[in-house]
Amino acid sequence: MTTLSRSYAILEGANPTLVSTTATTDGRLFNQQGIPAVYFGAWAENAHGVDERVNIPSMSSAAQVLAVFIRDCCGLNG
Repeated sequence: MTTLSRSYAILEGANPTLVSTTATTDGRLFNQQGIPAVYFGAWAENAHGVDERVNIPSMSSAAQVLAVFIRDCCGLNG
């Protein structure tokens, strides 16, 4: 989570907002087994409602953050 937060800050110029949730996602199953889970990605709009969609610009931003995260986790700085 620290590396992902740092990757976000590098690209977005601010720290991400960290939110704890009890939402019904697969992450709760990981947590039940003692495995931490982090959710990160594009912004949903009208989730589970009429005209549900993903914010397109946020998809590009999320992909860039994940690329920096992978680079840093794999030690590919350079």
